[in-house]
Amino acid sequence: MDFTEPLFSVRTVVLMQRQSKEVTTLEELVDQEDMTVGVLHDPTIMGFISNSTLPYYQKIASAFTANPDGLVIDKAAEGVRKIRTEKGKFAFILDSVLGLYWGNQPPCDLVKLETNFPQSSLGLAVLKNSELQGPINDAIAQLRENGELVRIKQKWWKNHCLSSGSFNSWAASIVLPLLSTIAQQLRLNC
Repeated sequence: MDFTEPLFSVRTVVLMQRQSKEVTTLEELVDQEDMTVGVLHDPTIMGFISNSTLPYYQKIASAFTANPDGLVIDKAAEGVRKIRTEKGKFAFILDSVLGLYWGNQPPCDLVKLETNFPQSSLGLAVLKNSELQGPINDAIAQLRENGELVRIKQKWWKNHCLSSGSFNSWAASIVLPLLSTIAQQLRLNC
């Protein structure tokens, strides 16, 4: 299997409620006595935390290993609900795509804290040595150059805290329009 040029990059972030005492790093967050940090049930995120030698990641790993039912959360919506019901006492680690979406939803009470997790780039999978890889990469490059990738993100990843709009699902709102646009570019270029 081969992969196309990256369509976008994903990082890991921490979502939490706005607080009177500003927290700027994950290390500061973990050091707060009354704060619990949960994590989305994601093998990449959990593996990075579990294998880290940094003390604050080790503290998070120890907590979710000791209490997986309460701190390892299957769905982002559940984690966001827990942030809100625990009134500033719970923070949630998840990927930046989901973090951006949930951070931009009413009631606009969440803040995003960047982490030092490695960045991942996401592309499309194609069969090994596929003749489609070149034309797909050309279409992606053209979409990047003409600003279409940015327009797709702006259309579907609206900040509802600043404007109104709708969101159906990540797959329907980001991936499918993107694939449709790539297919259109391929038809134009072939």
